[in-house]
Order: sequence, then structure tokens, then C-alpha cells
Amino acid sequence: MSGRRDREKFMDRTMAHKYNMIHHVQRLGEPQLSGLYLKNFYNTAKRYRLPLPESIRADNVKFCGNCGCVRIAGYNLTMKLLRETDENGVVTRNLRYQCGHCQSEYNIEVDKTEPKKDASSKEPSPKVDIQWPRQSSPEVNDDKIKKNTTAKERAKKRKQSTLSNLLASKKEKEESKKKNVSLSLMDFMK
Repeated sequence: MSGRRDREKFMDRTMAHKYNMIHHVQRLGEPQLSGLYLKNFYNTAKRYRLPLPESIRADNVKFCGNCGCVRIAGYNLTMKLLRETDENGVVTRNLRYQCGHCQSEYNIEVDKTEPKKDASSKEPSPKVDIQWPRQSSPEVNDDKIKKNTTAKERAKKRKQSTLSNLLASKKEKEESKKKNVSLSLMDFMK
């Protein structure tokens, strides 16, 4: 039993070391080595018959399918979101990865949107014109329009609406409520 545990520990350490080396090579600036380390990692996993997750196994997901570099966005990978429309009006959005070392490109389809079918029998929706800032219409009474407040009034309102002031006013209300309550035995017997 001890031999089996020792073998599993060795296998775990070896796989962890090789996986870490693939990532460490990026800091050295030697992209040629990352492909060799990746191939060595895959061969070791095959030798030990270890199932690898799909994100590690698949080409062009975590590692470049051409040179084997670990993809690190902004460091050795550029990404672009491309929008393409075909002759039928179907809009496809693709994410394009470009490796910074070997310049290979890989596209991943993000989503597809088909054009909405026009029903010619339906009336077109009315066009909405939104303007900012909103201008008051002449039908509104002058009484309803608020007049501009002065800076002093705005500052006073700001001071009154702070959390400590709100809590203090709430506490004052509770205290005044407590003072007004009279306790008598008759109130409890009702």
C-alpha cells in the first residue's frame, strides 16, 4: 500500500511541476520552450492515464494550438470582438484571438442573431423622439414649476439629509412618543 501512495504522490508532484513550468516559461520570454513543456505535460498525462479537463485538452482554449503558449490576455494575446452580417441579414459576433508569439488567429463564435421578420400588415411603431434636457411644454402651469433654489437652501437641505441628522430626528420622534404615552392599569385590562 505504501508503494501505491508513494507512486500517486510522485505522479501528483510531477504533473503539478510540469503544469507550473508551462506557466513559468511565459515570464522567461522564451515562447519556444512553452510548446515543448506543453507536449511533455500531455505525454506525462498520457503515460499516467490521467483524464485532463476539456479546458486544458482542447486546442486554442487555454493554450495556443500552434505554438503551445499559455494564453494571457494583454500579455501575449490580443482579442477582438468582430461583428459580421451575411447576405440573409444574420448577424454573427465572433471573438478573435491572436497569439502574440506566432501571430496565429483563432475565432470563437459568441452568438448569432437572426433578423426580425417584418410583418408588412402591422403598422410600424411610432417613432419616439427623446431630447435631453427635457424642455417644459407650454401647457404646464407656472405654479407647478419649481423655482431655482439658492445655494444656501441647497446646502441646508444637504445638511438636513445626512444619516446622522435623520437618525437624530427619528430618535427625537420616538422619545416624544414615549413621553406622551401614559401607562395605567386600565389600559392593560382593555
